[in-house]
Amino acid sequence: MQIVRIFTNTEEVYTVGIDTDYNYKGQLTSVHFYLYLLSDRKSPPYWYNHIWLEPYYKRENDMEWLEYIKITEFLGKTGEVGMGYGSYNFKTMLDFVQNNFGQRTKIKCWLSSVDERDENNKKRRNHVYEKFGFSIVGEWAILDKVGNRKI
Repeated sequence: MQIVRIFTNTEEVYTVGIDTDYNYKGQLTSVHFYLYLLSDRKSPPYWYNHIWLEPYYKRENDMEWLEYIKITEFLGKTGEVGMGYGSYNFKTMLDFVQNNFGQRTKIKCWLSSVDERDENNKKRRNHVYEKFGFSIVGEWAILDKVGNRKI
């Protein structure tokens, strides 16, 4: 795991670490972002938020390029929802995508119907995506260009 960000909130210090996987071509195939509270002494470390990305590459003839990045998982630990951990991790993820793939990178996330069983949870989920510039289109949250994000 590689630490990509350390930040403070009130009197606590947090870190975001990533795990990456690559294919035989050297293309990034998945990235996992984990947010940890550094003062938490649990062993193994207890993550408070997890985001999992998968780049999707398109191939035509002899050309191959990144078509979009899909958020496969965006999850907060039970009891730790609404504390801002997801927003901190999300900002780190967007910075990573922009720095590694460019400002014109498209990001998509399928919105699970499980999150819609509770109206408050659905509103909280949609609010996080929308505050970062995503549009909610049917069952998808879409950011056409990571450079167009709000935060």
